[in-house]
Amino acid sequence: MTVLVVAADGERRRAVVAWLAARRPGARVLAASTWDEGLAALGAAPLDGPIVALTDDLRPDTLMKAEAAGVSAALRTPPDLDQLEARCELLWI
Repeated sequence: MTVLVVAADGERRRAVVAWLAARRPGARVLAASTWDEGLAALGAAPLDGPIVALTDDLRPDTLMKAEAAGVSAALRTPPDLDQLEARCELLWI
């Protein structure tokens, strides 16, 4: 599983990445301050399994770009950690 954390707020981004690293040590976690940066990171390396994006930008055009890049699910940041855990459980294969 890959989790892409897109948040302009660096402190929030680092906190979510740290939480994910502790809860999902097998996940590949990518962090970006913008969607353009995040989509570039997704395109830079082959990805294996589902991709979950955490973002503060859920505009339809952004989500369509994310879906085209292979994102399976998107959740708004800051995430409700219970909701994030449930989504990870559903997609964790």
